[in-house]
Amino acid sequence: MFKTVKIWLRIIIGFMFAICVYIGIIAYALLGTVATDSLEIIITEATGVQTQEVIFLANLQPLNIQIALFFSITGMALCLIFLYFLENKFKVFVAPGVISIISVLFLRGLLGYMAYFIPTDITRSVYDYIHLAIVRGIHASLFAVGIGLVLLVVSYLDYNKRNRETA
Repeated sequence: MFKTVKIWLRIIIGFMFAICVYIGIIAYALLGTVATDSLEIIITEATGVQTQEVIFLANLQPLNIQIALFFSITGMALCLIFLYFLENKFKVFVAPGVISIISVLFLRGLLGYMAYFIPTDITRSVYDYIHLAIVRGIHASLFAVGIGLVLLVVSYLDYNKRNRETA
């Protein structure tokens, strides 16, 4: 029974770690927000009517973005601490490391794909702002991949150390 609970706790904490990674990357990408900005995603119909629907609307404020970034970093650290105290072995860092690398690769592909949909009829300042946000997101994703690789190396070194002790 206790083993099943530990497995479910590892799954839930791993999911929370992945969410914190996503929030951290997006918050760092939007960190260049200087004043209150609005972010909208609009869908335009390709039929003869040409109606527009707003499917996402957010008011971005610099303080909220900074708070989200620091809470995501804190959440990642707490998830790693809880995972370690759950097993008392560094081998539990394999899952967060793999989750970090896979989720970042997905998010980086999404950011690269979104870069092709920047409209050409926008002003230069808006284009620079969007481009800077995408570049920041790519840099944050590289940092998260680095964190994932460090977690994998730490778990591998602990695994080798424990194998040498038992041999």
